[in-house]
Amino acid sequence: MRSVWIAAAAVSWVSCSDPVGPTAPDGSVAAGSDASPSDPSEPNSSDAGAAPAGYCGGELAETTFRFGLCLCEDLGFASVLSTDGYVSSLGAYTPGGAGGSVGVNGIFRSYGATDIGGSLYSASDIRPVGDHDVKGQLHCGGDVTAAGDIHVFDDAFVAGDLIGIRTRIDGALHVPASSRVGVATSSREVIPEPVTVPPPCDCTTQRVDILGVVAGSRASNDNASVGLTPDAWTDLLQPVELSLPPGRYFVERIRAIAPVTLKVSGPTAIFVAEDLAAASIFEIELDGNRAELDLFVAGSILATGNFELGTRRYPARVRTYVAGSEDIRLAGDLDLGGNLFAPNARLIAAGPLDVYGAVLARGAVEAGVFRVHFDRDVLRAGEPCRTGQPWGPPPAEATNPPQRNCKTCLDCANQACNGSACGPCATSADCCAPLVCVSGSCQVLDF
Repeated sequence: MRSVWIAAAAVSWVSCSDPVGPTAPDGSVAAGSDASPSDPSEPNSSDAGAAPAGYCGGELAETTFRFGLCLCEDLGFASVLSTDGYVSSLGAYTPGGAGGSVGVNGIFRSYGATDIGGSLYSASDIRPVGDHDVKGQLHCGGDVTAAGDIHVFDDAFVAGDLIGIRTRIDGALHVPASSRVGVATSSREVIPEPVTVPPPCDCTTQRVDILGVVAGSRASNDNASVGLTPDAWTDLLQPVELSLPPGRYFVERIRAIAPVTLKVSGPTAIFVAEDLAAASIFEIELDGNRAELDLFVAGSILATGNFELGTRRYPARVRTYVAGSEDIRLAGDLDLGGNLFAPNARLIAAGPLDVYGAVLARGAVEAGVFRVHFDRDVLRAGEPCRTGQPWGPPPAEATNPPQRNCKTCLDCANQACNGSACGPCATSADCCAPLVCVSGSCQVLDF
């Protein structure tokens, strides 16, 4: 089973089954290239929050896309925000499943009806107007000031005051003893304690060094094996299907006037040194249950046609990482399938938008209903790397965390880091948010 993974020696992506393993800075094959991600001798994360060295594409994805929607700045929606979750390996999307948490590093403002199928995290204030259902937990690093009804199906954690027309908390309210709590607030119990909510969205280059990864791939790639030149995709003027076998490929830019279908048959990574510009249909097709794609764009995504980052059927298998700051504007058929990491760019929708997968962006601007259908399979995207098995339905029992040294839960595939070793969680504080601890395993909160 080929798995695309990142090497510490030279910030580049390699396939762990290739005869050429992680490359050293001089381009030579680094020692230890046959190590697997589950090898305890694998290099550890050099910084808390950074993707650990030796992580494959799936392992990076499962720790990066934990929220259905995560914004690095404020969220300010004037219309409906709706999120839910599903498991694509078990079948096509059906509405209303658990999952699709929302995270905001700034202020959460929503002026329309909101239905969140997971938890809501805001490092600052939460200021909703209208009715809001949060089917997981609510975590607020500031004040909650509501001009409408709020229903939290589990616990609420509020660092400041909680004032609103009517707030119903089915679980416990965790709040400092000095906070003001409105008389219209009900909860199972009140637990007076300090509350802190760190920024939930990992928006720094420490999390994903896109520019470094793309730069490293310029000299270390599989272009020669398929006769791909770096400028081959610069001017695509006729409809074309671009088919690639498993591997990692580098191009200077992608500029398409005509429809493009990008087809991959196994673990594949594509690195784009400049922009990806598409004036027509741009589709990604997965061929077989081993197919997955990591797309790294050092510039921006400029789309004026129907642009699909992945597939609605298997969103967890396509991940796009964008370093540029140009707004990502979506027009045409506003269904986005896949996972988008664009911490410097805003996602702007020209109309109602359905996201099948996840979005982490600097901001989001909606022009209608904004729906996110979170594919929970992304939370175990590293399993093919660790087990050597193709994608399939999740096991009946929770899988064990990677056997490696750790500094944070991010080193443990979102599971607990106990001291310096991955292991079972004792409380939800041991898990990477928004996961919660259930019988020693960090999981999506079901309802």
